[in-house]
Amino acid sequence: MLAQLRKSLNQHPARYFLYGSDTPFFIWLQRSGDKIDWQKVNDKASAAALFTPTADMTEVMVEAKC
Repeated sequence: MLAQLRKSLNQHPARYFLYGSDTPFFIWLQRSGDKIDWQKVNDKASAAALFTPTADMTEVMVEAKC
């Protein structure tokens, strides 16, 4: 999934997705060199947490070159 989304970083500065179900990971993939909009990261992670069946979620930040 990371490799697939990395290819789209030329069109989008960041991509994100949930991985797993019991203790899901919220993964934020950021284009290297772009400023991270932490408010947007937190908003998207909070929204994703509403869809998880558990109260636990791990967030992962990945910075990648296109």
